[in-house]
Amino acid sequence: MDRKGFLFDIQRAALDDGPGVRTILFFKGCPLKCPWCHNPESQEARPELMAREEKCKRCGLCKSVCPYRAIENSRVNRALCKSCGECVKACPQNALKIAGKLYTVEESVREALIDKAFFRTTGGGVTLSGGEPLAQPEFALDILKALKNEGVHACIETCGICVDGVINLLAPYVDHWLYDIKLTDEEAHQKFLGAPFSDVLKGLYVLKDAKALITLRCPIIPGINDSGRHLSAIRKLAADVDAIGADILPYHRLGQDKYIQLDRATPCDYPTPDNDTVDSWEDCLR
Repeated sequence: MDRKGFLFDIQRAALDDGPGVRTILFFKGCPLKCPWCHNPESQEARPELMAREEKCKRCGLCKSVCPYRAIENSRVNRALCKSCGECVKACPQNALKIAGKLYTVEESVREALIDKAFFRTTGGGVTLSGGEPLAQPEFALDILKALKNEGVHACIETCGICVDGVINLLAPYVDHWLYDIKLTDEEAHQKFLGAPFSDVLKGLYVLKDAKALITLRCPIIPGINDSGRHLSAIRKLAADVDAIGADILPYHRLGQDKYIQLDRATPCDYPTPDNDTVDSWEDCLR
């Protein structure tokens, strides 16, 4: 039977999530709730309705078709909404959208391989991102096996927090791991992310022992983890696990509107770093 799993987006012609030109499969569901997350629609493991009030013309069609009486114009009763999508189909303004769709492995791989010719010419491939791909391990494994059979380079971007044994299970089918290091202080990691940093390290050292190709991915949030101490800890960790590099991911505000569309409280408005600040962070890692 063709296994199924939830994706919330498929992005083509990506250049920053592994080598070459890549297609990104964004998995739905994440064990962390980073307060600076720019993809809040990735966090929950189920489909969710997103409503853009500024596009709504108050026509009432969504209310007339909703079987759960969960919506009127752009106002959604989240306790009643089942994200069935009937309102999305009825909306003439495209003000509504379902984040998250059930895909089979075959469908996912077919979508991913549309740009296979570009993979060959650029050394690219497919990246499993999220959310957290390791939160749907069987689905991810079957996709990776299919990509391996097609001779396609595969990356996974992960926070590393997963059920024991998952990383060992997937590792033979992954060519390159993009491993997120968000905070290196145990207390701060637990406070801001709700999970111990030791769990992140456990998966990372499993990959080191497997001699996996690793790049550390490091979101830097001004006022939270932009200290020299944190950057120095990243540098030391990269050397200790034989990572081929550590990428700085500067904070940006591009996901702010998504919180409003999901009826969630917007995160703290952290300052956006300028180019000189980002350069100084990268100098610390070098």
